[in-house]
Amino acid sequence: MDLNQEKIELHGIVENVVYRNTDNGYAVLEVEVDGDLVTFVGDLATVSEGEMIHAIGSFVQHSNYGPQFRCTAFEQELPKTVTAILRYLSHGTVPGVGPATAKKLVRAFGEDTLEVMAKEPQRLLEIKGISSAKAEEISEFLSRIFGLQETMREIQALGMT
Repeated sequence: MDLNQEKIELHGIVENVVYRNTDNGYAVLEVEVDGDLVTFVGDLATVSEGEMIHAIGSFVQHSNYGPQFRCTAFEQELPKTVTAILRYLSHGTVPGVGPATAKKLVRAFGEDTLEVMAKEPQRLLEIKGISSAKAEEISEFLSRIFGLQETMREIQALGMT
């Protein structure tokens, strides 16, 4: 891996959030890129484990931690596979959903889990332990995430990062 200041684009799946500063948005992520684990750093506070990330940036050499990919712009995408969805939900990203509930949801809805959660909250009542209030909270949270991602795509389409 060559370390240089040239801007490049990397795509991968977030495997681990190593560090997150909620005050300033700085985060350190481990991202699987073409089978290799790459450390991404930057204003990545909204990115969660299991998400796909498309980032623009450059490699830098940190004196203590070695090579890192410093992101200057990024787009995140919700997970699409059953395994990635389970991982995403199991990390408590969605309020009211932990590992046990995540397993139930993915078992019931498969690859459609996030769509069901965002757009069909009444179907969440099929899952033991999910009340009407909890289903609505889950749906509202994911609807905001979907809306934020759409807004980010529109902003980037206008050439802004």
